[in-house]
Amino acid sequence: MSPSHQINSVAIIGAGLAGISCAVALRKSIDAVTVFEQESQPGGRIISRRHDVCQFDSGAQYFTARSEAFRSQVEEWREQWLVDDWQAWLVDLQNGEALSHEDGVTRFIGRPAMNSFVEDMAELCDVRYDTQIKKIRRIKKEARWQLVDTRGGKYGAFDAVLLAVPAPPAATMLSVAPGLAKVAAQVKMTAAWTLMAVFDQPLQMGFDGAYVVSEELSWIVRDSGKVERGDVDGREVWVIHASPEWSEKNAKLSEKKVVRILLDAFARVTGHRLPAAVVTATEFWRYARPVNPLSSGCLYDTELRIGACGDWCYAAKVEGAYISGVTMAARVLQNAGTEQ
Repeated sequence: MSPSHQINSVAIIGAGLAGISCAVALRKSIDAVTVFEQESQPGGRIISRRHDVCQFDSGAQYFTARSEAFRSQVEEWREQWLVDDWQAWLVDLQNGEALSHEDGVTRFIGRPAMNSFVEDMAELCDVRYDTQIKKIRRIKKEARWQLVDTRGGKYGAFDAVLLAVPAPPAATMLSVAPGLAKVAAQVKMTAAWTLMAVFDQPLQMGFDGAYVVSEELSWIVRDSGKVERGDVDGREVWVIHASPEWSEKNAKLSEKKVVRILLDAFARVTGHRLPAAVVTATEFWRYARPVNPLSSGCLYDTELRIGACGDWCYAAKVEGAYISGVTMAARVLQNAGTEQ
């Protein structure tokens, strides 16, 4: 391989699990790997937010491990006390009737926060937080890449650039590689409103979490029942996920209306008269879940040395993001003439 095709530096846009797992894998063979993240912490949709004195898992609520590779990684996180089994009583809730949801699947959560294991991996990487990349430029003379952020800051040149962002923004940024952009544009992602609420007395629901069938809701969970979350002064913390359909139709609804409508729906589907919510907060995930994820694991143009990864490239799960990230790294290293 000629020097002009060697890969000595890589830029990764996005510090979710896909981006960070990709960066960790690449660092085994490439020293200069830089991750750019618009938020102040890693994790993407695997995140815990703090509001007042409360912590909420506002995105992913738990994850499973089905592949041998991911099971091995989860076991390593467990040994480091970054992940634990979630011993929860789950039900299916429809028309006011709760039926036990028993599927034999082991579910995991991060500890003490959902994104703790992503934060631990990110410490091994060079991550530039609070940096939103808006443009990718091809430096034709050098056959390398330059990144430009929203403040006009420029970074690079890089031998390769990888997008670990949701499919729609990835498709836009991949305009420099039309073939990849076309594939990414075919992946549709649904939105999700999340309501986080603290109640001044226990709700006594009789379950920890419920898969809900209703117009407004898809999932409710007693977040304070998770390991190391704990009740706040004896109060209960609940996270309420709106359904994808309702979220899409009400994307521009005000926070005040979202709180009122989802609390009313929560009371209705559970058949409980709710006590006062002493703290409420909302989060709108514009790209929460891929509807039709790819099966390729990642996208990569070996000539341009640009690619994309994420759960939308493999499976709509936390595991899908991890597998996509390490698959992306393997493709880059193979193209660089380096085996993992």
